[in-house]
Amino acid sequence: MKTLKEIFEEGGAAGAPYNTALKVQVCGVGDVVYYKNSSGEQRQSLTMGLADHTMTAKAILYDVTKANVLKVGTTLMLLNVIIKRDSKSIVKTNRSKLLKTSPFLESLPAHLIKEGLELACPPPAEVVSINKIKTSPVKTMVSIRGQVVSVSYFEFQYFLIFSMMSSIYPV
Repeated sequence: MKTLKEIFEEGGAAGAPYNTALKVQVCGVGDVVYYKNSSGEQRQSLTMGLADHTMTAKAILYDVTKANVLKVGTTLMLLNVIIKRDSKSIVKTNRSKLLKTSPFLESLPAHLIKEGLELACPPPAEVVSINKIKTSPVKTMVSIRGQVVSVSYFEFQYFLIFSMMSSIYPV
């Protein structure tokens, strides 16, 4: 049976179906997320962190009715999933099978379990005061806390234009 590392490193399409059984352990389960698809239907998804002895991977479950087998520490066999090699993630659809199976012979290393948990339930962003936000590193997720006391005319105009454009052309 192939490992996660072997599956993600082998060639092929960026998002290809994978029909062979894959054995993984559930390290973390996120909250159910509600969203609307392009046709306006209300849908649900669930994010999980999975691991084997070689690496961790993020998994997205679009068939939330299968969430009853997703308990932290459970070992699963995955069938008919989609492997996204570019983002190192696994997508489970309504055609995917999730089967409980026997645990790994050797327990997973603690650092892999922790990584898997952080993929499913990321830690909260660091809180930064509003006057120090310009010095925070680029591409770092932060939460800003402070009070806006003045806004320049040009920044306000930019905000209005951006607000109008985002309502016309949603991102």
